[in-house]
Amino acid sequence: MDFNSLLTSITDLILDPEFQDIGRKNVITSSLECIKCNETDICNILAWILDPKEGHLQGDYFVKSIINAIYQAADMQLLPSKASVLMRSFSNIQVMTEVSINEIENNKSRRIDLLLADYSSKTIFIIERKDGSIAHSNQLYRYQEWADKHYKSWDKFYVLSDSYERNHGNELPEQYVTLDDSWLKFAIKNILGKEALPTRLEQTFKEIYDFILDEWDENSDPYFKGRQEKVNKVANTHSEIIEALHNHSIIVNNKKINYIEITPSVFYSQLLPFADSLNISPEQMKIFSLIQSNFAGLDIIEEYGEFELILETLKREYRGLTAENNKEHINFSLKKHEVQQEYWPYYLSIYRKEIDGIKNYNVDICVNKNTTTRATHIAEKLLQQYEIKVKTNWKFKRENLLSQLSTIDLTHGSILRNTIDDFIQIANTLPSLKSSVEN
Repeated sequence: MDFNSLLTSITDLILDPEFQDIGRKNVITSSLECIKCNETDICNILAWILDPKEGHLQGDYFVKSIINAIYQAADMQLLPSKASVLMRSFSNIQVMTEVSINEIENNKSRRIDLLLADYSSKTIFIIERKDGSIAHSNQLYRYQEWADKHYKSWDKFYVLSDSYERNHGNELPEQYVTLDDSWLKFAIKNILGKEALPTRLEQTFKEIYDFILDEWDENSDPYFKGRQEKVNKVANTHSEIIEALHNHSIIVNNKKINYIEITPSVFYSQLLPFADSLNISPEQMKIFSLIQSNFAGLDIIEEYGEFELILETLKREYRGLTAENNKEHINFSLKKHEVQQEYWPYYLSIYRKEIDGIKNYNVDICVNKNTTTRATHIAEKLLQQYEIKVKTNWKFKRENLLSQLSTIDLTHGSILRNTIDDFIQIANTLPSLKSSVEN
């Protein structure tokens, strides 16, 4: 596609009323959406939530919520009587972050992410937070040794708060209870449902729920209703120009920049100031200007289009799939195990993550017991096939299969393709829901 044709096609795309509507709704409504919280940030937010004396006005509600979650998730851990613990008041519990302790053997300093201690009830909580990282250097064992030594007669709770539910192997002591963020999501959703919070606090908890706990869903927001279908339509209608923007590039400082990557930052810092030395023609500059000024809308179409193309490829290569996707992930399973208006018993999830401005892709196998009774045994059989270990009272398990892939490569023999092939093969060995009911 020559520059004149490229310019015409870009103009047609930009003048498309549905593309313009997509651009108008590509807005950030909360400052928290702009912030990429690290583990320390999350710990500080958890500390605020768990502190009964803080300004959320919920007293020890969140402390009692995490206690309930600990007992629900506990398997073989030795814990004090649940009834006696929940009868206690934790209104004066002290909530501390980054607490420095000394190791017993070598006097080496370590820091506990969250330490909750209540002198009156002789209760202590050691909470280690992980958001994608793995426990290391026997840190969890050292925290337990420290608490066991200095608080022998106290009731102790050891918690690994892991939003990614990673496998920590031998780094996870038996006495630790692993929690994801579902307990906190439930607790916040519960108080929001009562509609009794002051307006400011209601907004605060909504933003924590939506953006810190990553539960915002455009499909549940009336403002964005139908946007995904509209984006998919625009992406399909203008697929040729999107492909052309991927294929055209310019070399700047020995680095190739595809046209689709021309953000406002690239345009104003790397292209416009050096237009003469880069021999950028007036036609090219107009193209670059249009791309950067409409980059937000183009980026949405490209991202949605990416997973739409993946879905098309999957449905073409594998028969009998059911899938759902948005701009950040695609989840798929087999139709013979689909449960209408209920959670699927299992699915493979391919999703995109951005770390320090670099996009990468991960693949997880997700198994769900929170489905219909007739589908539960399908979930359990898939766990066995993948040899995934779960606790006796498990409800949902997410196991990472591939991480930090730089691209989506579905060619035969690629590591991603092999992982999908294995998933389809394993899922096909399981009986259909209809036949399993008959059996």
